[in-house]
Amino acid sequence: MKHNPGSAFNVPCRPGPLKIRHRVAGIIVRGDGLLVTGYELNGGHFYSLPGGEQRYGETAVRALARELAEETGCRSKIGPLAYVAETYFADPYDARPLHLVGLYFRAEIDGEPRLGFASPDAPEARIMTEVRFRDRGTLSDIDLYPDGLGDVLCADWGRNLPGRYLCLPATENMLGGCVTGTMPRSAGDIRPRGVAIVVEDGKVLTTFYGRDWSLPGGEVEPNELIPEATARELFEETGLIVEPQRLLFVNDNVTCSFFTDPVWAPGGLHELGFYWLCRVVGGEFDPGPHIERSGEIEESLRHYWRTPEELKELPFYPEWLTGELERGMRDGWPPGARHLVSGDALAP
Repeated sequence: MKHNPGSAFNVPCRPGPLKIRHRVAGIIVRGDGLLVTGYELNGGHFYSLPGGEQRYGETAVRALARELAEETGCRSKIGPLAYVAETYFADPYDARPLHLVGLYFRAEIDGEPRLGFASPDAPEARIMTEVRFRDRGTLSDIDLYPDGLGDVLCADWGRNLPGRYLCLPATENMLGGCVTGTMPRSAGDIRPRGVAIVVEDGKVLTTFYGRDWSLPGGEVEPNELIPEATARELFEETGLIVEPQRLLFVNDNVTCSFFTDPVWAPGGLHELGFYWLCRVVGGEFDPGPHIERSGEIEESLRHYWRTPEELKELPFYPEWLTGELERGMRDGWPPGARHLVSGDALAP
């Protein structure tokens, strides 16, 4: 998408390390109107769907309810996950390169939105100029961030489609070789994780950590997309080459009560897991052991094919996963991506 001359995104990207930003937003429709927030920055104007950054230890749904209250002054009802959208762009605030991971939920608000409720400490509060319903027919006339989302929303208008993954085009100011590396993760960062669901002959490929069991996968690096990270991690751990076919689950997993890492997560871990149904297309299976290191912790991983019945007898995480695998393998997988929570995130 080529931005108009008055766009805030026309500021050239500054060289710097690429970092991941997690954002939640609400798709709020009334008739032919879509609720948007407008901003003025760098002498230009742009729009986004109402929402903001997800905080460490805060589930996406809670984060969105908080953001909608701050930006519209209204109570909200958060519906199902509509899109997981990834893109690269330069932050209009400081023109630094970002990898955006956005979770977009269908939502409703109670009452009429009013400008002026955004937190005064939030950077966007100082540049927000409007919050209102904008007619569907005018969405193509504005700079709606991120690029490409407006076209998807218009194409899906009025259709109750299941949640799905979107890879949106990088904005123009992201080009030009400005990425100088990647920003290392630090304590207090949400950890995005790509996870593979691989099923063959009634069994699912699992990972044994010496004490606990889970599905194979690993951390998403800032310079790779979530499905790319999922395939990379599975190959590194098992030697299998897979093709991620469909995103099935997004899991907010807050595990502060039983998981700590003295370097990366001294107070626990907030992991945002993206579970992909994958198809094996090559490679040679190597069950391990494989050695992985995180901070001062060293783990020996082994991989096994297990039936859902066998998994019921094992300490298998996250809590909801065994039941979903059993239903999916028996009745077919859900039609779209769903958002789930586990660990301490289940607490009221």
